[in-house]
Amino acid sequence: PSSSSPSRSVRRKPFFSGGRTHHRARRIAVAAFVILSALASAAKFVLRHPQFAGRSVPPTPPSRESRLRASSTSPPPRSEPRREAEAEAEAIDSEVDPPRKIGYECLPDDSDGANDDGSDAPSFPSPALLSSWDSLEKLARSYPKAAVSGGIRLYPRQGSLLTEMARRLVAVRHEERKRVTVCETGFGAGHSAALFLSSSEYVDVVTFDTFSRPYQRPALESLKETFGEGRITAVAGDSCRTVPAYFGGNIDPSKVIVGGGGQPSKGKVEPVKCDLLHGSSLCPTDNLDLVAHSTSCGGGVPLTSTAMHSLTEEAVYFGHGPQSKKAQWRKLRDEGCLSHISCYVEKPAVADKDYVFAKKGTGMEHKFCFGVTTGRCSKAKEEGLQLCVDDHKDDKERRMKDAAEAIDFGGGCPHFLTKIPA
Repeated sequence: PSSSSPSRSVRRKPFFSGGRTHHRARRIAVAAFVILSALASAAKFVLRHPQFAGRSVPPTPPSRESRLRASSTSPPPRSEPRREAEAEAEAIDSEVDPPRKIGYECLPDDSDGANDDGSDAPSFPSPALLSSWDSLEKLARSYPKAAVSGGIRLYPRQGSLLTEMARRLVAVRHEERKRVTVCETGFGAGHSAALFLSSSEYVDVVTFDTFSRPYQRPALESLKETFGEGRITAVAGDSCRTVPAYFGGNIDPSKVIVGGGGQPSKGKVEPVKCDLLHGSSLCPTDNLDLVAHSTSCGGGVPLTSTAMHSLTEEAVYFGHGPQSKKAQWRKLRDEGCLSHISCYVEKPAVADKDYVFAKKGTGMEHKFCFGVTTGRCSKAKEEGLQLCVDDHKDDKERRMKDAAEAIDFGGGCPHFLTKIPA
């Protein structure tokens, strides 16, 4: 072949000679640009972040709902660092997470399963409480001739609110590493004591009753077996006398039932400090006595009483007017012993059997009230009790605030609030 003819051994390089190499270089350049852009963005974020600008970053606080639910199931942490961390979280939470009223049932018949404030309304009573009540009912039925008052079992709305109230107080005391003590007059068949004990494992009960009905001491033993011997203390006798004597440090030790087997206390009995009061006995002054003798000079303790057919009845609530001298809540209110009073209408019900205050088949639509003691009527100081030691103004204001929040259910069920008699 001629020299001008193309040879098979010698080929021209194509126009895109080295094209593959060029393509790889272009991809590397694009990747480098992306990486550098990402690094620049990360650098700007780091420089703007408060942790790198000399400012501390507060931890994300747990919600109030989660703390309230955990308070009835988780033991209080014991280490000081955790205590400080929780206090800090609570301080932050109080600013960014407004309290929600949870865990109580206050629903109209056409509700969608939530309270008016949007919180869930769980069933009441809980399975644990229902089981305890069933056991108490069987004990009472084993003595057919013995009278039964009825108890909180007949008042589901009040019962659910009391359960939530106790849990709210537990949530507050949980941060202070303290337990909650409920002081009640009127043990009855043990229904209210079971309610409080089942509300949280950090609730204890001191109950006053004559314990003269045959089923009462077996019921007391049943509660001790179910919830623990150390969580309930019973004071036997006329509560009109035993309440002042117990809190005055003058109670006969043989009247105080502690431990299993109904064993009386040995030696001098030291009274406890009550965090919640529940008046439900036949003593005509039981609410007055609880407020006067069991509370500190600073007050701040919620008071509840048994539901009654009317708030104008003469024995417990407000009577028919200022001339009603026996109405305990009227006296407490008029003398400045109570504040933050609110009253509610209970769910209509029909008595399922004969009770002391209602015969089988009787329709019931009772009412009940909550209030907070002010400390104005406390006799603790004049009786020389320890309840007034270190009772500073700041402590009083804090307790009053905590108690007022514990009994505040108006936001969740305003349709069941009822007018307080003038």
